[in-house]
Amino acid sequence: MSPVQVGSAAWATVTAGGSHSCGIRADDTLWCWGDNVDGQVGDGTTTNRLSPVQVGSATWKVVTAGDAHSCGIRADDTLWCWGENSYGQVGDGTNADRSSPVQVGSGTWNTVTGGFSYGCGIRADDTLWCWGRNFDGQLGDGTTTHRSSPVQAGVANDWVRVAAGGSQSCGIRAVSTLWCWGYNASGQLGDGTTTTRLSPVQVGSATWKAVTAGGFHSCGIGTDDTLWCWGYNFNGQVGDGTRTTRLSPVQVSLATWKAVTAGGSHSCGIRTDDTLWCWGDNFYGQVGDPMTTGRLSPVQVGPADDWKSVTAGALHTCGIRTDDTLWCWGDNFSGQLGDGTITYRLSPVQVGSATWKSVTAGGAHSCGIRTDDTLWCWGQNFYGQLGDGTTTARLSPVQIGSSVWKSVVAGGVSGFGSHSCGIRTDDTLWCWGYNIYGQVGDGTTTTRLSPVQIGSGTWKTVTAGIAHSCGIGSGNALWCWGQNISGQVGDGTTTTRLTPVQIGSATWKSVSAGGLIPFFGSHSCGIRADSTLWCWGYNTYGQIGDATTINRLNPVQVGSATWKAVSAGSTHTCGIRTGSTLWCWGSNSSGQLGDGTTTPRSSPTQVGALARWHAVDAGGSHTHALLRNES
Repeated sequence: MSPVQVGSAAWATVTAGGSHSCGIRADDTLWCWGDNVDGQVGDGTTTNRLSPVQVGSATWKVVTAGDAHSCGIRADDTLWCWGENSYGQVGDGTNADRSSPVQVGSGTWNTVTGGFSYGCGIRADDTLWCWGRNFDGQLGDGTTTHRSSPVQAGVANDWVRVAAGGSQSCGIRAVSTLWCWGYNASGQLGDGTTTTRLSPVQVGSATWKAVTAGGFHSCGIGTDDTLWCWGYNFNGQVGDGTRTTRLSPVQVSLATWKAVTAGGSHSCGIRTDDTLWCWGDNFYGQVGDPMTTGRLSPVQVGPADDWKSVTAGALHTCGIRTDDTLWCWGDNFSGQLGDGTITYRLSPVQVGSATWKSVTAGGAHSCGIRTDDTLWCWGQNFYGQLGDGTTTARLSPVQIGSSVWKSVVAGGVSGFGSHSCGIRTDDTLWCWGYNIYGQVGDGTTTTRLSPVQIGSGTWKTVTAGIAHSCGIGSGNALWCWGQNISGQVGDGTTTTRLTPVQIGSATWKSVSAGGLIPFFGSHSCGIRADSTLWCWGYNTYGQIGDATTINRLNPVQVGSATWKAVSAGSTHTCGIRTGSTLWCWGSNSSGQLGDGTTTPRSSPTQVGALARWHAVDAGGSHTHALLRNES
């Protein structure tokens, strides 16, 4: 299947449940996808959905995904739920599963949250109501009776936030006091006991602005921006540096925080300086640091929050920070990190002291343009891919000629790419390096040790794959050339092209060329002027994204969404939709798709739930992407 979408592809919010997800688009339409055996997708079926499907035709303000049910608030403030209903978690007064939304009660609502087989919501009069599974008193109505319709939790009428977890709930009142109720064997209520509470009890005397309920632990942020967690702590999910279960909130570091989320056995939060930190269980890498060891205290995810751009090569990565300095890390066997050594680097190392505008990482070489528009390359140079007139590997950047340049791209993401291309400031196109397949594009198969001009026209952008290249020329026409064994040139044939050939008559905004190794094949992807995404070429791993594994000799559209960026890697592809969500597809043996699995995907799969991505680069078997800072 391919993604199904009606209207704009921009997203306003997203929520992840047990094995399904839902989101609201910028046009206020509701879409869900994933496991649908109990109707939790809400499209009137029990068919699992591998891509988003619209839920009815109404417009929505809020949606929450529980374990196997979902709830949402429409634009008219009415509450609707659907999905698995064995405990009454749909809230319609029955225990019958619902595959389409049904209205819950007749009042209007401010917010709703879904837990494990139950839900809670705050009505327009600021009273708190819960329904569904109630073995442990998580509904807060003073009983352990399951409720198939909403029942009021307590008598207060000043609730502003509520969070439903595994079997415990927490909420914040208008006076910023924190209250929790439900299962408490691990102290997840935070009231200093392990006594299950059937009604809300106040947690300490501090004031709070945010709360989140996880599997068996909870976290909250105080009004002074301090972070506190409590409950089960075997995996370090409380974050206080121990494995000791905490019956009352304990402060997590001395930093200040703006957001926190509690997962099953780990937690993550964003500090007020916009850096991301995680802690707890890391068996699957969910903490996000280079180790798979559980973390008892917060560890920063990624480097400092000051990066402008990043590029992923076969086994190395380079990026430019906001001060325009260049940093690289990873494999350095051929000197592709540019730090004057062949020492592998597990953390970023600065490349010289110059300032830079752009950088590109290829198979085992790199190139970049400095702020004075001069071109420099370094790393492997067997075939002249550095362009300095030699075949000598360079451990530090060397200048390529004396011309000034606008852009450069280093071919290859699997270690086999051995050519480069660039556009000078006069918009002429030049390529150099290995040319046995015509990937340089000068009408020959002669390897070029220095840049040679390609054609006589002007160009806007260029991309270099393993053994083919593509570019967008004047008039926004798309041209490709080089090896074509799997149709990666996109002209409907498998004929090698020694000079650029135009691909169809459409107009294009961007193009990216990927590939594994020359004799296996490669693929390409591009975004047309109407922001639709198209891919073609080698497709054994589903890297084209059209829900098949059939090689395509012409561009085929990938779903119906609109896109603003795409990057073709070795055997996978990633892109950013116009709503700033990140999606990947293709080979996933090393987890390069970022969806938490190693399952290959033949259609785009969303990476996380964030909608503020602004750059992505797909490498050999890894991917790098940059998030936009939150204000």
